Amino acid sequence: MNILTLTRFEVKKLVKQQSVRASYVLVCILSVLFFLLNYSYRSADQYSGITLIMETLQVLHSILFILPVIAIILTVATLSWEQYTGTLRSLLTRPVSRENIIVSKFLALFCIVGSLYYLAFVLAMILGLRWGYGGEFLSFAPRGLFIFFEYILGTMIFVSIVCVIAFFVFNHLLTMLISVGIYGAWLLIESFEQVRPYLFSYHIYTITQLMEAHIINYTDLLQSQVVILLYVLGIMFLVTTLWEKRDLRV
Repeated sequence: MNILTLTRFEVKKLVKQQSVRASYVLVCILSVLFFLLNYSYRSADQYSGITLIMETLQVLHSILFILPVIAIILTVATLSWEQYTGTLRSLLTRPVSRENIIVSKFLALFCIVGSLYYLAFVLAMILGLRWGYGGEFLSFAPRGLFIFFEYILGTMIFVSIVCVIAFFVFNHLLTMLISVGIYGAWLLIESFEQVRPYLFSYHIYTITQLMEAHIINYTDLLQSQVVILLYVLGIMFLVTTLWEKRDLRV
C-alpha cells in the first residue's frame, strides 16, 4: 500500500475513536464559551471579529494548552498504545515499508489536528459576526488561515517528539506523562529571552505578528518559515530512522 492509502486508512481509524470525537466537541464548547465571555464584557465599538479569532487561537493553544495536549493524547493513542497492545507490531510485520506506516500515521494526525484548529477558526469567524469585520476581513481571511496553519505545524512538532519518546518508552501512560511534561517545560523555556530566537515557537509568533501587520517583511517571514520546517522535517527524519530499526521482538 502507498502512503496515500495508508493515510486514508489511519484517518478513518482515528475518526472512529471516541477521543477524537470528544476533541471536536470540546473545541466547539470552549469556542462558544469564550465567545459568551466576550459577549458579556466586550462592546461592539471596542472589539472586532478578527480579535475574537486571534484570541480564540491563543486560548486554545497557548493559554489552556488544549489543542497541543489533545494532539499529544491522540499520538499516544495511535502509536504508543498500539505498540503497547501489540497492534503496531503486527502492522509492522506486513509487507509495507515501516517508513510509510510511520509517515502515514503522522499525516493522519496532521489531518485531524488541522481540522481541530480550522474548526475553531470557522466557529470564531461565525461568532465574530456579532462585532463585525468591516472591510478588513477579505484581506485578513487568507492571512488568518496561514497563521492557523503555522500553529498546526508547531503542534505537529510535539507530535513528532511523542513519536520519538514512544520509541524508547514502552508504557503508553508514561509516554503521555513525559510528552506533556516536555510540552510544559518548553513553555517555561520560552520565557528565557536568550534561547527564544532558536525555538520554533518564537518563529511561529514572529509569523503571526507579520501576518497581522499591514506591511509584511518577507525576509523575516521566509526565515521563520524555514526554521519551522527544519524542525518538522528534522524530527520526522529522526522518527522514521528510529522506527526503521525497531526490533519486532520487543
